[in-house]
Amino acid sequence: MRGRQTSSAPSSQPAWSWAMTGSGPRRWAALGGPTGDPPQALAVAAQHVAAQRCFHLPRAGSQAAALEIFAQLDADLRRGWAVAGFWSYELGAALELPGYSVGAEGDAEWICFDPKHLQRVVLPAPPQPWQRAFPPLPADLAGQGPAYRRSAAEVLEKIRAGEVYQVNLTAQAALPFGGWPDALAALAAVQAVQSVPYAAVFQGARHQLICGSMERFLSVRGQQVSSRPIKGTAPRHADPAQDAAQAQALRQAPKERAENTMIVDMVRNDLQRAAVPGSVQVIEMLETVGYATLWHLESEVAAQLAEPGQLGSLLRATLPPASVTGCPKIQAMRVIAQLEGRRRGPYCGALGVAFPDGSADLAVAIRTLWLDGQTARFGVGAGLVADSEPEAEWAETCLKAQSPLAILQLLRGGQ
Repeated sequence: MRGRQTSSAPSSQPAWSWAMTGSGPRRWAALGGPTGDPPQALAVAAQHVAAQRCFHLPRAGSQAAALEIFAQLDADLRRGWAVAGFWSYELGAALELPGYSVGAEGDAEWICFDPKHLQRVVLPAPPQPWQRAFPPLPADLAGQGPAYRRSAAEVLEKIRAGEVYQVNLTAQAALPFGGWPDALAALAAVQAVQSVPYAAVFQGARHQLICGSMERFLSVRGQQVSSRPIKGTAPRHADPAQDAAQAQALRQAPKERAENTMIVDMVRNDLQRAAVPGSVQVIEMLETVGYATLWHLESEVAAQLAEPGQLGSLLRATLPPASVTGCPKIQAMRVIAQLEGRRRGPYCGALGVAFPDGSADLAVAIRTLWLDGQTARFGVGAGLVADSEPEAEWAETCLKAQSPLAILQLLRGGQ
């Protein structure tokens, strides 16, 4: 295996290595049935982990190493294990961009366990009542505004030159945060801040990942696969009339509609690489969906898999998710590498669970916190198209930072 594998874990291993919960009709399919009261989660206890895989891609030969990582994933599933974990943005970029500069730990990590050990548990109450008061932007993120706007202007120049049509440009923040919260308490905090379909906590060998994603990357049942990309964002309003008007404006906004439509075409192209010819179809287009802090435009694409039961092959065809790259995908990733100049890591990758029967649920790892015991990191971004305005895209990026900041605030006890 070219990608180095490690298996060490901190001495304070938490009770749960994986936990997942969600709300709404399009949540993790593995949860099954209607959501209950009190809210429930599916979780795997640390003592039931049969194996833990942790990889990073080398600077040389990263493409071959990525292929071997996907082969290991399929081998674990064929062995009869379920797997839960993440697959980074860089893992997909390494496949598409030969010579892509990587070389940091955390490119793919998952646990293996007997599916019978995935147990239903009741979530605790949130660490404290959520007051709907969002904390201010940290100086680390606020200070990136000028650089982000300059990069956004460069993207618009590249769009005008015909080099790209859309680019998802991101910023990252790092804040002091000691220790790792209990997985179930973290899930409760995520759902208290913003009720989302794809909330999960993954305890890695050296990091903890807390995800509150709205976006389905891949849902696989039998031969059927579906993806539900999100593009198009608008803030919520306390006044119901203003809120409804904001949703209507989002549905009708040419810029937001164009952005979503381009991503739908990219998802179709990605799924086509793993699908039965002619089976890719758009199931839903430009649906307005409301969350606690914002409105999103969502669409859905489905297909019949040519090789069902081969999650590694499906990830090779689709990672990184189209909605966090741009159009055309490979050139957009080149622009991202040039302008961002840093790794995204788990952020903008995939996170989820898969089973030996071939079923899988993966979310796009957005609204995701990456804790190392001393620091909490998260990324946020926006998609730029020809009529984007750098100031507006920075405002959208800051809006998306509210959720991870509020989760951290709750986990700190409101401080």
